[in-house]
Amino acid sequence: MTYGKAAWLLPALMLHAAGAGAATREEVERFTASQEPGSALVCRGEGALEAGVHRMTITSFARATVVSRRDGRQHLQAEAAFATDGVVYARYTYEMDSWLEDDAEVSVIVPESIHVLVPENKAEADAVARTVEASGTQRLPFRDVDASGFPEWDLLPQPDDPTGMRVHCGPEDRAG
Repeated sequence: MTYGKAAWLLPALMLHAAGAGAATREEVERFTASQEPGSALVCRGEGALEAGVHRMTITSFARATVVSRRDGRQHLQAEAAFATDGVVYARYTYEMDSWLEDDAEVSVIVPESIHVLVPENKAEADAVARTVEASGTQRLPFRDVDASGFPEWDLLPQPDDPTGMRVHCGPEDRAG
């Protein structure tokens, strides 16, 4: 499942910017400093799953708004949506906190803030919420981000992601 992907997508929204390849802590700090409270960032991704002759396109969308930044931590409000062949199968909102360590950005979803909008069926929505909560603490090493130039960047497919999803991120007014 890719529900948890937004848990690392959105922290990345707040981070990596300058130069190609692995970002340095200084580059990450520069990007983070450029994001004022109230600014919005967007990530869009696309991947695919194949089963025999069937191929499904998986798309993701995540938007985060910086609520506050204090003492090296950021608080964000976010929304994520995932679709298969254009049909949304999960959409939810949540809040998260993030901060930088020496070689990575750490993010933690506030569990009580998770609100599932799709699916509407309570049992299915509860399952999505549990999946999001289970993936709620993420550590994104700077070396895992291939930046495409300030203020936009790309996240390459993660080795454990069967969709091979590549994600493009940037400020809301510039993200493609």
